[in-house]
Amino acid sequence: MRDAVAYLKREKGILNIFTYMSVTNGVAAGYAPILVAFFRTAPGFSAAMYSAFSVAEFLGKPLPESM
Repeated sequence: MRDAVAYLKREKGILNIFTYMSVTNGVAAGYAPILVAFFRTAPGFSAAMYSAFSVAEFLGKPLPESM
């Protein structure tokens, strides 16, 4: 563990990528349960609407360049 921390301190670019990925994955992991709770408790919204929103969100993502 010490070696990994020392390496990240030396390699600033990798440290920045590691930090970015940690934050974005943490936000994404916390975002989904909050969104589900919103759709379950907000008046006028339903589980079907959440499903449709999730599909639209998925379809709106760009394709990788390799495809």
